[in-house]
Amino acid sequence: NNYFNSEKTKLYMGMTVTESGPASIYDEGTAFTIPLMDSGSIFNGYWGFVKQGIWEITEKLDLINRELGVDTILSANITAIDTDKKKIYLSNKEIDFDILVFATDPETPSFLLNDDNSSKKILDKELIGTSGKVTAFFKNPVIWKNNQNKNYDSTFRFLFSNTSLNDFEKSSQNAKKNIIDYDPGYIQVYPEGAAQRKMGNFEKLDKLILFTKNFSFSKNASSLSKAKDEIISLLSNHIENIDDLVETIFLTPKDLNEKFYFPQGNIDHMTLTKNQNFNKRTFSTNPDSNFYQYFNHENIYYCGAASFPCGSVAGTPGYICSKQIVEKYS
Repeated sequence: NNYFNSEKTKLYMGMTVTESGPASIYDEGTAFTIPLMDSGSIFNGYWGFVKQGIWEITEKLDLINRELGVDTILSANITAIDTDKKKIYLSNKEIDFDILVFATDPETPSFLLNDDNSSKKILDKELIGTSGKVTAFFKNPVIWKNNQNKNYDSTFRFLFSNTSLNDFEKSSQNAKKNIIDYDPGYIQVYPEGAAQRKMGNFEKLDKLILFTKNFSFSKNASSLSKAKDEIISLLSNHIENIDDLVETIFLTPKDLNEKFYFPQGNIDHMTLTKNQNFNKRTFSTNPDSNFYQYFNHENIYYCGAASFPCGSVAGTPGYICSKQIVEKYS
């Protein structure tokens, strides 16, 4: 309200504040989320797509790690961790460690460490997420209405259901307070299929990812088919060939929690509010000297999405965490 007159511009900027969790746009400190989440475009970067899919990043990193001598164990079932003996127990072997780093949700370490005290402290934080998504598959490339330039097929699109900042805030908080199962706010449209074609990767089906606000944490997608239909109906107002839609995959915050262990369905694992951001986005009992330490466990670190700066696939928390570990032990 201080910098912009246009209601549409206010909504566009406010979208960043509530992208993952329902932080109030009127809470002190949440405006700082805007440059934080948009840092990809601010610091000479660019948000985009990964050829053949975002999972390619992990595969390429694994190849680099293997060349460096890293032993990668996939689908490992960790049964216990002994912090005194510095051992990790798998279902079929044990591994010694000097330093243990968790790049997970914040609750998993406390569970594996059998640390009830840290678990209670995590649950006391504001974790709730209100974002869901529908992945829509089309048998032919999506044709956007009033699209005069095919080069724009691969650009992000934003569909707003709110027309004012106050309505925007109300919809977000309704989901947070579990007043309503789905209160339409906005949809971020990721044209995954068109982006892949632009990079020379042609797939059998076209694909749109509809990142959608605002869902409560009360129900799975199977119970909210009406909400999915509403999302697809809104999309149909903007594309010519909705009849080419052949399949959808719908995930609510509750689904994201159960399938991917996002705490209360939050992709950033912890709401970006003033008490959980910047220098306060840590679980360390001694953050001034060991910011990424996991509570009071001296040789155990945490660098998941709930640590500074926040989520995303940039790997920034892990990078900073590793720099601090190297500095401490070098």
